Amino acid sequence: MQRTMECAHDMCNCEITAEMETEQYCSQACKDAQENGIEMETCNCGHPQCDVP
Repeated sequence: MQRTMECAHDMCNCEITAEMETEQYCSQACKDAQENGIEMETCNCGHPQCDVP
């Protein structure tokens, strides 16, 4: 079963449709940032909803 949810990266504004799991990311950049504890002021996923400061 799929559902719409926010990207698991705290700074990301993307919503994704994915299988129901604990964490899903819209991009590898978000996954790497969240898993490695990389702190940044904005999200670097490159999707339009995150391009606006």
